[in-house]
Amino acid sequence: MYEFVELSLEEFDNFSMQYHQPAFVQSAAIAKVQQKQNKQYACYGVLKNNELIGAGLYIIRPVISKYTIAHCNQGPLIPFDNRELLKFYFDNVQNALKKHHCLHCILTPNFELKERNQDGEIVENGFDHSDYVDNLKAIGLEHEGFDNSLINGVGRWMFYKDVSQIETEKELKASLNQSARTIFNRISKMPFEIRDLDIDELEDFNQIMENTAERRQFQDRGPKYYQSLKQEFKNNLKILVAYLDFSE
Repeated sequence: MYEFVELSLEEFDNFSMQYHQPAFVQSAAIAKVQQKQNKQYACYGVLKNNELIGAGLYIIRPVISKYTIAHCNQGPLIPFDNRELLKFYFDNVQNALKKHHCLHCILTPNFELKERNQDGEIVENGFDHSDYVDNLKAIGLEHEGFDNSLINGVGRWMFYKDVSQIETEKELKASLNQSARTIFNRISKMPFEIRDLDIDELEDFNQIMENTAERRQFQDRGPKYYQSLKQEFKNNLKILVAYLDFSE
């Protein structure tokens, strides 16, 4: 019924870009960024009737001697409601990673767990994908628990605002709460300039990241990492910096 396959980076990227719930860390561009940091990658997929229905990008990093640890960040891209499919796929992934002398594989699946409102409260009768977690545990994966720390290396909490019906700045401001509107009004009176930086203009951004890392106590990736992102993602990535003109 199912067929396990190892994909080329191009084959995986074509699938990832068309998937209904993609993630930028599941892309050829991020694989090339990681490769520049002396890491390997592998792309594994599953076919049903010769159609690719699931796939994942695995970043493989050395730990000691010939041994490695694999990461599938925000992936794999696969239907998590199909326990039979998950069992087939991950059994084969486990075997495939053996050739990389992999000791451990860490997954951070890219699905929303429970529907919440803008205050972070669970929406009554909203969606609940706890069964996805149950399916992964049932096939032998170990859940390490929920990490609610602010900075943990992976986007655990994400906030997005539906602006599909908003057409003007006035409508956008009206959709905000009073506190946000107050900040909006105050900032709009300041002479800010927002610039999209080119790859040779990242000095200010790098300094901001270094200062923020020191203040918020996390490890900054460093200038070469951001340069690699800009090189590989090209026009699909924007590095925006706000400048305040004190002369005005």
